[in-house]
Amino acid sequence: SCMQIASRYDLMREVLNELEELPTTDQKSADKSFQARAYYGLIYASVTGTPLRENQLKHFKDGFDRAGIDTAIIHALRFQLGVYYFTFGDFDSAVEWINTCLQDPDSERIMATHTHGTLIRMLLHLEQDERDLLEYGLENWKRKRTGKMLGAEKVLVHSLQQYLKSPSSEHASIWREVEQQLEPF
Repeated sequence: SCMQIASRYDLMREVLNELEELPTTDQKSADKSFQARAYYGLIYASVTGTPLRENQLKHFKDGFDRAGIDTAIIHALRFQLGVYYFTFGDFDSAVEWINTCLQDPDSERIMATHTHGTLIRMLLHLEQDERDLLEYGLENWKRKRTGKMLGAEKVLVHSLQQYLKSPSSEHASIWREVEQQLEPF
């Protein structure tokens, strides 16, 4: 999977280099090449903490309007762009891209990005000290979420609930515990 490759930085860099060298003889191959480079590039940057150049980001954003790209791929790219901005602390841009992703009529159909986007948006509310929006997000989560929560999702939701119930003096210890619990993921 993409994330397994992302955990091997050397392999991910190799994949990105090979994607740059692929010939794009027609529009369809150019679209496929763009999709792969944008997706892997955003994940690589987010996972390794390597910022992209401004012209790379602009190229990715401009490419979302290309006619030959599947809407599910565009959805995933917008999500990854939100994660990228979140990773680098540009929370306003992260909110913009995560909201664009979540407001997409197809977002419910693409469950993984919808779930992760919702979690990131709640973390953004936490980061921006928007307690009311965080409470609303958690209530909405409980109302809409079906099925059993797994792994990191369970850790984050439980921690956000703890955060809201605890005095501010305990917040730092809650997040140290979260970091330890998320380490295996």
